Amino acid sequence: MTDLPILNVLLVEDDEDDYVIIRDTLDEFENTKITLDWVNSFNAAREAMARRIHHLCLLDFRLGEHNGLELIDVARTNGFRAPIIMLTGQEERQIDLAAMQRGATDYLVKGKFDASSLERSMRYAIEHCRVVEAFRASESRFRLLAENATDMISRLATDGVFLYVSPSSQSLLGLGASELTRTSLFDHCHPDDVERLQMPFKQLAGTGIPLTIEHRIRGHDGYYGWFETTFKMVRHADKRTEIQASSRDITKRRQLESELRQAQKMDAIGVLSEGIAHEINTPMQFIRDNNVFIRDQILPLLQLPGLDEFVQSASQPSSTATSGTPDVPYLREQLPMALQDTLDGINQIITLTAALSEVANSSPTTVADRLTDINLDIKRALLLARSEVDKVADVHLELSPNLPKIRCLSKDLTQVFIHILVNAAHAIQERLKCNGERRGRIDIITDWTNGDILITFRDDGCGMSDDVQSRIFEPFFTTRDVGQGTGIGLMVAHEIIIHKYAGRIDINSKTGTGTEFNLVLPAVK
Repeated sequence: MTDLPILNVLLVEDDEDDYVIIRDTLDEFENTKITLDWVNSFNAAREAMARRIHHLCLLDFRLGEHNGLELIDVARTNGFRAPIIMLTGQEERQIDLAAMQRGATDYLVKGKFDASSLERSMRYAIEHCRVVEAFRASESRFRLLAENATDMISRLATDGVFLYVSPSSQSLLGLGASELTRTSLFDHCHPDDVERLQMPFKQLAGTGIPLTIEHRIRGHDGYYGWFETTFKMVRHADKRTEIQASSRDITKRRQLESELRQAQKMDAIGVLSEGIAHEINTPMQFIRDNNVFIRDQILPLLQLPGLDEFVQSASQPSSTATSGTPDVPYLREQLPMALQDTLDGINQIITLTAALSEVANSSPTTVADRLTDINLDIKRALLLARSEVDKVADVHLELSPNLPKIRCLSKDLTQVFIHILVNAAHAIQERLKCNGERRGRIDIITDWTNGDILITFRDDGCGMSDDVQSRIFEPFFTTRDVGQGTGIGLMVAHEIIIHKYAGRIDINSKTGTGTEFNLVLPAVK
């Protein structure tokens, strides 16, 4: 028999009866062995958290003179990073939202969860922490690569012939400078990239503005590596014109970016998993309750002795209901509503899972002949980011009707919109902590003009300084605490909008006022 994994759980609960109930519920777990530590006071909990030996904490809201919200603040300040699940005595939305804002991973109502739902909540909480740790490892790998990159410097004639190549070409391509000089760049690049590489040579002749292109170059072994090359036009005093180029090997970086995008997608799911679990769990609860109601009402009705005679007599004006017969008017009123609730719940689950499937879909697809409805992608992103946005902000939509479609993959734009929405929610949450206001606001506006589509996301969050604005698209740059932000989301958004779909991102932000993201994308012509 395989040993079950051991999970160290800290239970902070001042009621012994509740402790016994929760202990017995944890004992029902089939796939995990629980080691439970119980403390019944604020100070004892603080001491237990300081030891940092627990994988997860179940925290009661009421703790004598203190409460669970205060303990969350103390725990996070003192470096307790394990997931925390708040336990409340009744459904109190303000307490639940306050707990999530302070760093709780989830909340459950006492008496309304069983072993299955508790285990699921704990599993999602721990998985989220695991994904964050994975990002830390990826960050170290990426920075090590960036700090040790070596560029190849070259001078080229306007027809692409190498006039000079730096010695670093030997380590990058396995080709010495003498082997490259007097040969054409276009002879060494991948056939599919020749046309794109010819573009800067033509454009530089007309504008003189430097250009950066990603392309492939063949090494001595015939293998094509990826390079990022910046081309700059230089005019000498004797009127000679040449092009200077700086080429950086980005083969490993592209591989890492691909891995990071996939990891980031999983992180987005991890960040939103607790909210998605609630969104799915809520309709499932009333689907279950409604079906129990229908069953309990219909089955006794079908089993009544002399049902046929009763129905026949009930149709007579003089008939009266006998003792123990169903309340027919009540059933007529309640059954349709119960059935409609059931259908609404099912549709809600279908919509949510379809949206999640669209974003999480990793199957290889191409942009060709794929037209995307931006308004629909915005609504899908709002649905998936609801657990982050709804707890701090009200969203106001001004979506232009008959908006032109663009040629791109829907899952790409949905992913971009989720990142911007989550960042807006975090900025609003930060402001609310400072001034004590209850709610923030996010405006989303779509419009189009001159063949371009404009998408605006405006929030009244804490805003950004000029220094932060200049760095927000850098990989791994984040203003959030360690473990609370990866610094990947806006980098991915920038990559998708700028490089993949030739768009533009303009940012207007002021500290203490809010931030506005303006995304410009070309419509289908």
